[in-house]
Amino acid sequence: MAQTGSVTFDVEGLQDLLDVLGRRGFTVLGPTVRDRAVVPGRVRSVADLPGGWGDVQEPGSYRLRRRGDDALFGYAADAISWKAAFFPSRELVWSGSRTAAPPRAERGPSPGHRCGRRAGLTSVVGHNPPPSSASLVTS
Repeated sequence: MAQTGSVTFDVEGLQDLLDVLGRRGFTVLGPTVRDRAVVPGRVRSVADLPGGWGDVQEPGSYRLRRRGDDALFGYAADAISWKAAFFPSRELVWSGSRTAAPPRAERGPSPGHRCGRRAGLTSVVGHNPPPSSASLVTS
């Protein structure tokens, strides 16, 4: 029977999870700091997360500020939407080639597993898992 409920990771456990997902061929997306903002990006290690950063938001204004702790998710909201990560504007579905042999369609990259984002928590998103992978990781 499947267990339900929440799971809590310490920093080392989160790094272990990132390592396992990377070894299984998943691309992990999460919040990163780039261009003085928290934005979606590739996360290979806990060091890629916005540890110790918070944000200040006012009408027409967004800026980062250093926090007094090392909280990995101590910000209110990302500066930009996750829409581009979940719904890419262009994605190869299939391709084909014309040769003397009968036509043969070739599959594009697998879209992989995509999970959502909940307030205060960032879900792990896997793109292009190996063909043998059938696992789904959610937060």
